[in-house]
Amino acid sequence: NSVIELDDFVKRTDVDLDTEVLDNDRESMLKVMGYLRDVRKRTAETDGMFEPLRQTVALLSKHQTPSFPSVSEETLKMLEETPLSWNNLKKKSVLTKEKQAKSQGREADNLKKESKEFEDKVAGFYKAFRKFMPFEYTEDYDSAYSRIDAIFSGPNEFEMMVGEEDKPEEERPKQQMGSVKEIKKAAAKLNELQELFELYVIDYREIASCAKDAANIKQVWDVIAMVQNIYVEWKKTKWDDINVEELQEQNKKLQKEVKGCDKVVKNWPCYKGLEDSVKNMQSSLPLVEELRSKAMRDRHWKQVMKACGIEFKMDDSFTFGSMLALELHK
Repeated sequence: NSVIELDDFVKRTDVDLDTEVLDNDRESMLKVMGYLRDVRKRTAETDGMFEPLRQTVALLSKHQTPSFPSVSEETLKMLEETPLSWNNLKKKSVLTKEKQAKSQGREADNLKKESKEFEDKVAGFYKAFRKFMPFEYTEDYDSAYSRIDAIFSGPNEFEMMVGEEDKPEEERPKQQMGSVKEIKKAAAKLNELQELFELYVIDYREIASCAKDAANIKQVWDVIAMVQNIYVEWKKTKWDDINVEELQEQNKKLQKEVKGCDKVVKNWPCYKGLEDSVKNMQSSLPLVEELRSKAMRDRHWKQVMKACGIEFKMDDSFTFGSMLALELHK
């Protein structure tokens, strides 16, 4: 099968390499460069496959049996002719490359320029990503999710500054930021061209970093949303119905969820805010337990109001949320 596949590749590519490339015909040039790359990429493997195949065929022919018939004449012929055709194709690819050297050099120079401009764009994108992604903590997780989705997948209205970093910010050129998906696609296309023209294939690490951070920040906001939704339900609980012991156990599980986030997020403000939120709840619950003591009297509640600087009424409308609003953890 490998010989048949190679024979097909050789015949097809031999025709493709005859593609005419006119001046400034970039499309045809890229096609020819693609054919040359395909030959180049499979050269080492193909050069090493013929001798083992010949040895295998010789062994099979020597030990043929009725249940294991001899190798067909067609296969033997292909084994004999394909190495010659392959060698001729390699020679033709060298001649084609030499023939297109001038056009190739011109396109390579253009590509180097494009690559430099794209590096500036990547640097600008990275800074815009750090600026506009919801790294700050807020209780509005819906807004955070919208921003994450807009920056990762698009579309969005954010702008970035590209190049000319020696100029004041207000004088630097701006352009649409675009999305992580879009810039990843553009980088992949540029890398493919760099490989085609045998240039250094640039590893745009900032793009990979943005993609990874987008996944991590989504994870943080998933936990923030979960914690906030749970706390919203807790806050509706009537004062007399609060089960502090049960809430403490549930909150310990939430603390484990928070600690399970990737270590790279633990200096981000959104993570810090999440962590503080769960810690504050854990600190408030023992105080709530004390305030629910049967020993509490009106004078004690008045002392609490004075200490908090807020007046409230202990009636049927008083909830766990009403008490948390006093920020007892402080």
